[in-house]
Amino acid sequence: MLFKKYISVVIIGFLLFSCSNDLEKIKKVTMHNNDPDERTTELYLIQTDGGKAKIRLYAKVAESFSKGDKIIIFNKGVKVEFYTDQGKLSSILTAKYGKINESKGTMEVLDSVRVFNP
Repeated sequence: MLFKKYISVVIIGFLLFSCSNDLEKIKKVTMHNNDPDERTTELYLIQTDGGKAKIRLYAKVAESFSKGDKIIIFNKGVKVEFYTDQGKLSSILTAKYGKINESKGTMEVLDSVRVFNP
């Protein structure tokens, strides 16, 4: 009976102390220099002013990079809706590719860019 308790304590101790992960080793195996820091699917972003929507952005995939300038890339398409001060839809912009440079406060859209004024 004493032997079983001793073996149980040894096994539990082994399980608790045998598992360790070195984060730097994991990053070397799983991370590449050009990989995004974050990847989001089905992104909905709403910018409001005084409780009213000013801009609504939708993207199937958004990848953010923080090395250098903070960049968000929409490489599977992007749709941006712009609203008036009264909350009415004023225009819709769509493109197959978009990039926001948060450090500079700019947005660039490319490939099949369309702007609609309903």
